[in-house]
Amino acid sequence: VGLLVDRGGFPLEIGCFEGNKAETATMIPIIKQFQVRHGLADLVVVADAGMLSAGNLRELDEANLRFIVGSRMTKAPNDLASHFRWHGDAFSDGQLIDTVTPRTGHKNENNPDLRTEPVWDPAAHPGSWRAVWAY
Repeated sequence: VGLLVDRGGFPLEIGCFEGNKAETATMIPIIKQFQVRHGLADLVVVADAGMLSAGNLRELDEANLRFIVGSRMTKAPNDLASHFRWHGDAFSDGQLIDTVTPRTGHKNENNPDLRTEPVWDPAAHPGSWRAVWAY
């Protein structure tokens, strides 16, 4: 079952799929079906990191959908390597850290020898996404 809900958890769209279908084969059709039905050109998908795998993120990106993924800071040692090295792992309430995260685990955009975090630019980092970490 594919279920699309609003930010309060209210069901907005539901679809049934064969049991052997991966999320990448069900998530995009549910979202696109909802967009067509309600005439929405722009939509942001929000989910936790457990639901959005690298494959799902790639599929969303290829479908021209924007997304926000929730994850724990401890799961991003490469993205936050500079911050951890220069500032430790303590964060201030409301602190935001803007980083660059690779679309695959095969490369690293962060050089911990530099004190500043890299600034994401789609032209300069075509194989990466912008990551904003908030505490």
